[in-house]
Amino acid sequence: MAGKRVAVLMGGRSLGRETSLRSGRACATALEQQGYRVTRIDVGRDIATLLHTLRPEVAVNLLHGGHGGDGVVQGMLEMLAIPYTHSGVLASALAVRSDLSDPIFRAAQIPVADGLSRPDGAKAGQDLACAVVGDKALGVAKILQAPASDDRDRQPASSGSTHVLPAPVSPAIYEETRRHALAAHRALGCRGVSQVAFRYHDGTDGGGLVCLKVQAHPEMAETSLLPELAAHAGMPFGDLVKWMVDDASLNR
Repeated sequence: MAGKRVAVLMGGRSLGRETSLRSGRACATALEQQGYRVTRIDVGRDIATLLHTLRPEVAVNLLHGGHGGDGVVQGMLEMLAIPYTHSGVLASALAVRSDLSDPIFRAAQIPVADGLSRPDGAKAGQDLACAVVGDKALGVAKILQAPASDDRDRQPASSGSTHVLPAPVSPAIYEETRRHALAAHRALGCRGVSQVAFRYHDGTDGGGLVCLKVQAHPEMAETSLLPELAAHAGMPFGDLVKWMVDDASLNR
């Protein structure tokens, strides 16, 4: 509802600080335009004391990387009894550890990469990504100008990349990507929004699509991939951010 007191958590001390600040500023502005009473917080060591004093009705967690995306801040918000957005403690911690998330994906029959070498006879790999909002997989995008790296812990849809929506893949691969994205989101117990990264090697007899990772705390500037996919699905940025606030809760 309009007028709700919302703390937007951004910045922090991780390598994702600048990206987090962009996400936070964009979401804070969108909420202010809708009448929410927004406090923008560049998260430091005093964050627990500050939140205890402010007592916001909702915390929008737009931190990326360590402490904000790995379950630490989520645990603090649980102890302070402040409802928050995105995934909870366990799902956030699992999402940043491929050694923990991959066995969960395998158990859920989601294909994962056993090394990222290209299968024999396959064409060059494509980076794909699918957004999940609530319990719905949105569209699939192809990522262009991604970092030239096979490091699975790099975010394919990083700042500076461009996105092709919808991804130019066959209808079967498109739907398979959506199905695996929702399954991965559910398998880790994610909540709110997430972005699932895939690599697809065309020209194989099957098994060309693999899940690289779930980003439980994706970039959220207005031109970031997840908001673009949401807008493509008919959910403008302001509506998306409002949905996140309405979806906030404890015990996530």
